[in-house]
Amino acid sequence: MLFQSPTQDLIRQNKVKNLFVTAAWNVYFPYVIPTQMFAGLSKLSEINLIVSNARIKENKIASSGIFSANRVANMSGPDFESPDGVFLSAELPFEPNVS
Repeated sequence: MLFQSPTQDLIRQNKVKNLFVTAAWNVYFPYVIPTQMFAGLSKLSEINLIVSNARIKENKIASSGIFSANRVANMSGPDFESPDGVFLSAELPFEPNVS
């Protein structure tokens, strides 16, 4: 999905407004944490984005979130040390309101 047709092109061509993604993105302190990338994609694309990221301590993989076009609705931090995940919930508009 990221290489043959970039995500941004697919979102625009198909008029996507709500996207659900599973991921396994690494945490690279202090440079990048997955939630920064997810929030940016949601804002740039003007979509609701729900991301379920894997939690793997050995590979430093963590962070999930619920994002809308103009806000972070809920997210878990990049705490890959904890063995426990968290359940995230949030109310999102069916059509993201961009302002």
